[in-house]
Amino acid sequence: MREQSTTLMISNKYFLTKENIYQLINDYNKFIENKKYTILEEKKEPKTEKKTIISDFFFPDVDEDSLFWCWYIFDKNMQQYYIETQINKTSFTFKKTVKLDLITEIRKHKKKLKPFKIKINEVENNLVYENKMVLSTLLALIACKQQNIVYIDDKIFYEHINNVDNKTIYICKKDNTYGISIEPVDVALLKKTRIVVENINKPLKAISAYKILELRELCKKFNINIMKTPTKYNTKKDLYILLQMEF
Repeated sequence: MREQSTTLMISNKYFLTKENIYQLINDYNKFIENKKYTILEEKKEPKTEKKTIISDFFFPDVDEDSLFWCWYIFDKNMQQYYIETQINKTSFTFKKTVKLDLITEIRKHKKKLKPFKIKINEVENNLVYENKMVLSTLLALIACKQQNIVYIDDKIFYEHINNVDNKTIYICKKDNTYGISIEPVDVALLKKTRIVVENINKPLKAISAYKILELRELCKKFNINIMKTPTKYNTKKDLYILLQMEF
């Protein structure tokens, strides 16, 4: 009888009970706290910048709709994300209900979308008919609540501040999957190795907006050779074309 009791106790440790889920959440929070100190140490090494920053992001893998879950974590919190996906086993119906509620919210604040040149019908179509939330929809949600966003991938850095008193979502795109950092990231460090853009969909401005020295600096960030010959620089037009090829 004692052996059966011991076996049951061991088995219960691995059951997906609420107690065990909350323990997982606590373990995750401890991991995040410990990780902060590791990351601070790594930042002393410039060569590890990419590894350090990217490792600061959490990439939801519940399904292919990673950007939706990034928003959900931002809007709720990490604990609620784990409860919804691990305890409640979030279904397709749940996501559709949430997305329909978002449409109602966006319609109330549709005037705030104009600065982003986002069409509300495209946002609604994305939320109702498409399987994955797209970046323009996230921007619409952020605009409606006058929140802020920092977005990066391996080449670009985008930042939009709607209200400095409101919270900021930090999004990273890697291998066509989106991740979120629940802690502020080192913005200055991110800018050093990426092109700072005003429009995510059009990273480069018109060629007339750049001075040739600016184009040379941008090329250096992507290891693009700025020399046409050992003694002659590429022209402004050539540099711009080379940059276009990166995007």
